[in-house]
Amino acid sequence: MNAEIADASVIAACDFRRTKSGRGPCAPGRGHTVLYEPLLLPFELVSVARKKTLEKPEQAGAIRRALALTLGMDMHWADTDFSEVMWLALETGLTTYDAVYLSLARRLGIPLVTFDGRLAAAAETRK
Repeated sequence: MNAEIADASVIAACDFRRTKSGRGPCAPGRGHTVLYEPLLLPFELVSVARKKTLEKPEQAGAIRRALALTLGMDMHWADTDFSEVMWLALETGLTTYDAVYLSLARRLGIPLVTFDGRLAAAAETRK
């Protein structure tokens, strides 16, 4: 069985039905892929839902349902090594938030899926 980590940009794009390129939704962690996520993810998704609700208040109910469905997905929650995250953020120039995903991917030795170019480049650097 395959495993991956998808950052908030991918999960939000998939489950709030948008991508930066305007293409349709995707589906990380579905099918035969096990999805591992840091405990940071729900906070990032709530932030995305809040922003979308402020932009389109008439869609508040749909956004709230999408958030609930997303947070109810079958994910394996993983702890964060905060010291590792700090040093990784300093080493790569990433935000600490992005470094959380990168640290987890490196620790578990599984692919990181992201729409963030800098994070993707950092994930490719030490495979």
